[in-house]
Amino acid sequence: MQDDDNQFVVRINNVADDVDEKDLAALLNRNRSLRRVHIPKSYETNKPRGYAFAYFRDKEGAEEAIRQYDGYALNHLILEVKMWEKKAGSRTYRTGYGRALPQNAKR
Repeated sequence: MQDDDNQFVVRINNVADDVDEKDLAALLNRNRSLRRVHIPKSYETNKPRGYAFAYFRDKEGAEEAIRQYDGYALNHLILEVKMWEKKAGSRTYRTGYGRALPQNAKR
């Protein structure tokens, strides 16, 4: 996996359940700046959570995707596309089972 700190990340909200990563990659990769697309899934149901992340090589590619696809209708849903920034100090260490490790427990 590549270092995410060197990438520009776009969050795509309101993604339909029947849209997969290949569909979004084909849509977003018009300027060839897209590195990958990730659609998070629920642990319990293994269904998509309704949003996705797109990782771009450069800022121009990410901004172009935002301009083109914010408000775009995909499978009868209107996409909301915006730049995503990691919040400072929000790193949560997790086990492989989706549970927080003891050092993150609230006191």
